[in-house]
Amino acid sequence: MIEAVRAIVHRSRVPEDKLYERALRGVLADHTLRAGSNDPGDAICVHRETTGTVSSSVVALVAQRSRFETYFCPGPPCQNDFAGPVNLTIR
Repeated sequence: MIEAVRAIVHRSRVPEDKLYERALRGVLADHTLRAGSNDPGDAICVHRETTGTVSSSVVALVAQRSRFETYFCPGPPCQNDFAGPVNLTIR
């Protein structure tokens, strides 16, 4: 997962870029299991009868603009959209 996020950040330098949002959503909504696993809990986005992914948040540092941007998804990212960004200025 970390490699996927790094690739997204390097391709898109501006978090409000729609490519950035779609790519991060794609990573955070991934149901792929790690190699050799049969446990659905090993996926990034998890769905089970009693537990699972209930929300997702992304906080990005935009150094050239001296701020953090935060995005929030109220539910599993495979079924819901991220809202944001909410900008947090660095002083």
